Amino acid sequence: MGAPQAAYTFTPQERIKRTRARSFSLFQYLSLILFGVLLLLVAVGGVIIYQQYRFYLRLQHEIATLSQQKALLDQRYQKLTAREVVIKKAKLLGLHPPRKDQIVELELK
Repeated sequence: MGAPQAAYTFTPQERIKRTRARSFSLFQYLSLILFGVLLLLVAVGGVIIYQQYRFYLRLQHEIATLSQQKALLDQRYQKLTAREVVIKKAKLLGLHPPRKDQIVELELK
């Protein structure tokens, strides 16, 4: 006596139907790959956009800082090159504007 035997005989159409039900189709594989690629592109794009935004903010900060420094240097330059300041310093050093007999004319040929 032995165990009862079950016959597992399927028709070719039933076998194909069961195989298709258990496996991914080519369309499903391609759609999964496409979804993965799109997800990767979105993630990389987001990182790049974030880095560009941080770079933009850093540039804006540097521009503001340099503009303030330029304004301070312009004020200092205007203060140091004012006519009254130059005349005052020249008198302090004992300098005077050249007189007519002290002017030398140069001729370039």
